[in-house]
Amino acid sequence: FAQASEVERPVPTRPAGDLDSRTLLLSSMATSGTGLGVGGTQRHLPNVDHESGVIRCSCGLQCGPMEVYAAHIERECFDLPKDPSGWPERHFQLANHLLRVQRGVVARNSFRFCFYVTIKISMKIVQESVKKVASALASIPKLYAELKLRPSPSTVALSQELWIALGGSCPDKMCAFKAKSAYDGNKEVLFPELPYNMLLTFKEDSYSNGIALAEKSIEIIRKVGLVELDKIYRGFSYGSGKDITGFVDGTNNYDETLKQTGKLASIASDEGSIAQDVAAPHAQGSNVFVGIFEHDLKSFHTLSSRQKSRSIGRQYGIEKKTVGRDGRIENPRLAKDVSLQGHIFKGWGEMYRQSYPICEAGALGADSKQDLEKFFETVSETTPKDMLKLNLKKKGLFFVAFSHSLEQIDNALERMCGKWDKEQARDLLWSFTKCTGGAYFYAPSLPELEMVARVKPGSLYPIATDTVLLPKNLKKTAPPTINFKPCINCNGDEAFCLYEGSGVEECTACGQIYRILTQKDEKT
Repeated sequence: FAQASEVERPVPTRPAGDLDSRTLLLSSMATSGTGLGVGGTQRHLPNVDHESGVIRCSCGLQCGPMEVYAAHIERECFDLPKDPSGWPERHFQLANHLLRVQRGVVARNSFRFCFYVTIKISMKIVQESVKKVASALASIPKLYAELKLRPSPSTVALSQELWIALGGSCPDKMCAFKAKSAYDGNKEVLFPELPYNMLLTFKEDSYSNGIALAEKSIEIIRKVGLVELDKIYRGFSYGSGKDITGFVDGTNNYDETLKQTGKLASIASDEGSIAQDVAAPHAQGSNVFVGIFEHDLKSFHTLSSRQKSRSIGRQYGIEKKTVGRDGRIENPRLAKDVSLQGHIFKGWGEMYRQSYPICEAGALGADSKQDLEKFFETVSETTPKDMLKLNLKKKGLFFVAFSHSLEQIDNALERMCGKWDKEQARDLLWSFTKCTGGAYFYAPSLPELEMVARVKPGSLYPIATDTVLLPKNLKKTAPPTINFKPCINCNGDEAFCLYEGSGVEECTACGQIYRILTQKDEKT
């Protein structure tokens, strides 16, 4: 699948002598004009001095060994071009296997809007016109070029039945979603089934661009034949990543690095390989769960602050930075007065959560696209309590989870229904919300999608690779006098060690890398 491209910078060769070398695979991704893969990226390689062993990042910082350089660009360097997924391009150089994943699977939740296109296509049409349906799927990633839009993260996910009908194969334990009922005796259906067999997602900062992609994609599928159902759900960013109840959403995402996100969201493979791994045919595919929730805000705001906090397991109305390295805002976990029926004790699992608040289009009271965009801007700036004054008929959350294992998602849903609870008690979340439908989908890797769509290998994610040889790792050197300095990550004073020949030092307790400030730096 690799394709050649021009090299703008000479690739260093192995230095003479007995110096050992390590290989860093740097991927230069050519323009593909799709949101599934990558498009329009630029060269961004580090400078390597093979005599001293110093790796100089393009931001100017000198890093010593490979590990220090990796830690720097993953957690500290903000001077990096962005991939359409929202991650810096160079993060994919350190997680080269994730070049196969659809960008919407690992995309960050930093975009203003997410448009969810749900479609039910007639299986009879699929069986009679497999090539037409496959061709339609292949044309969806090309919408960005057709509409002359800058690539942004998107996802194509299909039900088990539809994916197999098109000639694909599903991972182990992949299955159709079955309605889930409460275990507490009344057998109430908590997760009904959604009727759709196709999910398309488009994340955008522009409302007009996002709705254009969504509407055009439905038009493409309709041309194939019988579309039995289709609907666009408009997700919008609220309060920098909050649910409309006011709780910070997705706190359990471990998304401080792309590597960690990829391990959660996609099926594992040989991380050192770009070509499709024969031993892992579904490598970098993802199991997807969709749940559409409708909130009863009136009931929610009748709850006391204590009840709200216990329902989730986090302190409602209190926001602090996470202890982790990315410093995201979160509602702190309750230390006392905890209910084991709180959502964090029911809905946990290894998955990457991507959720956006939604409002039903028919309930907005706005007609034109401009009116709708202004409406969402108004809603996004409204406080949770004032949301009631907008008199919306339907409001809630479009929940999407990507996981390497469908079992992780399914077990979380079962716990929310009361399974494995001594009293078979359901999640307290149900006291103010209801799920109007759930479904499982499979988001194939880019090579899988190319195979089923019958397009030329590499057309959805053309890549070229360069190999930069790095010299043997430099050694850590303890300073002449051990100085205890404050470490932001440890929230206390810790001992620091230096890296010989570099401009950084490392906290010996947590491994956080810091730039060594000079007197000139401190003055500025």
